[in-house]
Amino acid sequence: MKKNLDYYLICPVRNIANEVKKRIDGIVETIEAKGEQVHYPPRDVNQDDPVGLRICSEHSIAMKNIRKKVIMWYDPASHGSMFDVGMLFMEEKPLEILNPESIENITNDYEQFLTDYSIRGLHDHDKLAPSAIYLEMEKKREYIKNAKAVPYRWVKNDWEALFEFGMIFVAGKQFTLLNKKEVKAEADEIGRKCYQKVLVLLDDMYRKE
Repeated sequence: MKKNLDYYLICPVRNIANEVKKRIDGIVETIEAKGEQVHYPPRDVNQDDPVGLRICSEHSIAMKNIRKKVIMWYDPASHGSMFDVGMLFMEEKPLEILNPESIENITNDYEQFLTDYSIRGLHDHDKLAPSAIYLEMEKKREYIKNAKAVPYRWVKNDWEALFEFGMIFVAGKQFTLLNKKEVKAEADEIGRKCYQKVLVLLDDMYRKE
């Protein structure tokens, strides 16, 4: 893994369109041509991981070490991005959306949160009152920061569940998986690396401690 990272790039990894990948590759090349370092997940982290825990751990280390900001190519179908956004929120890193036109017309709470959070670092951010979802996530962040262990319920295809797991993971907090049987069944059905496998493995580890 690279050291002295300036940027962390959040972007889709699986099933990314060739045209989008070329645009993202170009952004990374432009930044690094200036002598700055980018954590680019599909390039910088070996995706061959049967569970996914090593991948999550490497991303977590990179997120903690970012010196400037997180840049994001928004893709509503990217579940990994939702986990990463949870990490950046917990670490309170600035966020820039590289394709802001993709969320000009906000359609859900996730896009509302991203819109709110991405302007927090701007000089005129106080002109916009935080939304209800932003305030809710702030409360969750403070709870996780102060908790010794966190009760956690996985909800399939739910951005808040992925977001919350990202916060818990990067904060290094232990958790109790409240619906473990359901999550394990999902993991077994998927077979390949997935967040469900990571959750089950960590829950097993924490219960043994």
